[in-house]
Amino acid sequence: MSLGGGTQVIVFDTAKVGRNPLKTTDAQFRIYQKQFQTVAALASKAGMTTTIFTNHHPILAFAPIAGSTPAPGNLALQSVMSSLNAQAYYPPGIHVALHGHVHDFQAINFSSGHPATIVSGNGGDNLDVALPDPFPAGLTPAPGAVIERLSHNNSFGFLIMERRAAPATGWVFHAYSAAGKLLASCDQSGTTLACDKTGFIAP
Repeated sequence: MSLGGGTQVIVFDTAKVGRNPLKTTDAQFRIYQKQFQTVAALASKAGMTTTIFTNHHPILAFAPIAGSTPAPGNLALQSVMSSLNAQAYYPPGIHVALHGHVHDFQAINFSSGHPATIVSGNGGDNLDVALPDPFPAGLTPAPGAVIERLSHNNSFGFLIMERRAAPATGWVFHAYSAAGKLLASCDQSGTTLACDKTGFIAP
């Protein structure tokens, strides 16, 4: 879906995805693989300065677990994506990944060149436990995905996306508390996400 001004959104349905890696012989693997090939074709569209991939289940983000190390991104989707793009996972041309499912806020910038990742799952009816703070060094949502900066919060809230005025490109993501308090602002340019706060953000 084109938003004009060089931005498009690719919406990917993962409603029926499981948690475990898929075998290449699995019918669901073949379906997702074909759909990710379509994603690659869309992402290569000429004239796009920002392509946002959005689906429900986080791929290169974390699932908090009470009293334990956070779980990585969705292993089923990673297994399909790595069959096409190895440890890049996403095809060239994807700049931002936007997810829900996990009931918190996460904003992740990678030093490994992976798409900037936003989890905006804190607008529902319950919350996950907070991610560890400080976050464990070296912990990764997928092999080869190296985190440079992580901002996170597990209070109820919402996210607003604002497009930069032309001739600038990219978007600014503003995370708010349920009461409307600005918690963090994250500037996106290409696959880079620069937030004004890192680590756990107190509401």
